[in-house]
Amino acid sequence: MFILIGVTDKLDGTLARYLNQTSSLGAKLDTMADMVFYPFIALWLYRFESTVVGEWWILVYILLGLFFLKMILGKVKFGEIPSFHTIGGKTFAASLFFFMITAILYPDIAERLFPVLCAIGYLNQLEEMYIFITRDNVDENIKSVFSK
Repeated sequence: MFILIGVTDKLDGTLARYLNQTSSLGAKLDTMADMVFYPFIALWLYRFESTVVGEWWILVYILLGLFFLKMILGKVKFGEIPSFHTIGGKTFAASLFFFMITAILYPDIAERLFPVLCAIGYLNQLEEMYIFITRDNVDENIKSVFSK
């Protein structure tokens, strides 16, 4: 299921851009899907692969907290939950996708990679929060905090 979700998440945006069919609604739907998907990954880890996380559950809680704090900040500042598609976000999504496959096939390797995955996630969430704080409007196509 995770593989299917990951592949379709990547393909929908890629195809929309290729076919010049991007829209604000599509970006928002993608963000809504992420809002459901990321917490479910935490539940999946807890239920089926808790040994992968080991004693690092605090990292999961911090990451989820940053994710939802980012959503709240966006809603408060812009009246909506902005949907960014930054390089950091894409990097985290790809890292998470490959981590999930690794967790299923090689849990011992995934356990060692888990703190690195969380660090990538923290950087992504902090970057997007910084974008919220420093920008006056939402540019859904912004690539990074260094973009103008």
